[in-house]
Amino acid sequence: MINIYDTANQLASDFQETDQFKKLAEAINQVKANETSLKLYQEMESFQKTIMAKTQAGQDLDENEKAKYQELNKKIGEDENVQAVIKAEQGLYVLLDDVQKTIAKPITDLYKEISIG
Repeated sequence: MINIYDTANQLASDFQETDQFKKLAEAINQVKANETSLKLYQEMESFQKTIMAKTQAGQDLDENEKAKYQELNKKIGEDENVQAVIKAEQGLYVLLDDVQKTIAKPITDLYKEISIG
């Protein structure tokens, strides 16, 4: 009998060898090496949590938060290191999405057998 967790662990190991993962790791190292970029990234991450919490609570951002969001976006747009992380994340998530679709294909195929259209 197959142990799917062994396969998942191998996939995780293989994943770390992809260009997408290596680019993200390199970009993160650049952020860590630059104090300004690191603080900006951490500020962005913190503010994203605030936005998610408000969204989940059905609340809108107030005017101060909207202004902070615009200011933060401007700073992020000017920081090459943070921009590199964001770009690398996007590439990585495209890869993850492709892998997830591949893994889920047998499930999708099963449902096709009982779907109307």
